[in-house]
Amino acid sequence: MRYSRQRDCILDILKSTKSHPDANSVYLKAREEIPNISLGTVYRNLKALEENGEITRVPTPFPMERYDADISNHYHYVCLKCGDIIDLNMNINLSGELLKQTGLLSEGHKLVYYGVCNNCKK
Repeated sequence: MRYSRQRDCILDILKSTKSHPDANSVYLKAREEIPNISLGTVYRNLKALEENGEITRVPTPFPMERYDADISNHYHYVCLKCGDIIDLNMNINLSGELLKQTGLLSEGHKLVYYGVCNNCKK
């Protein structure tokens, strides 16, 4: 993938937060640095970054997709009430279990838990 100032800006935005922002939030933040960037450019670059393995898309039941620059092996918890996404660092080797139980190799996986977070339960 060739160098792009816009792509670098978008990646920096994602790396600077743990909030798992949607494309519109990334767009608003990117406009602070690159005022003429378009929302379409943000979407295209998010897709390119995901395809290149530099970010991951977090599946949610909400209309706006959310993104994470932390590509380490971790899982997510999505609050169905407020939409917050919480990183879960669990020592579970699902790929190893899959291989052991079925003989199948996995090239990757996403695990997302859905429920109501502690703040919303109050």
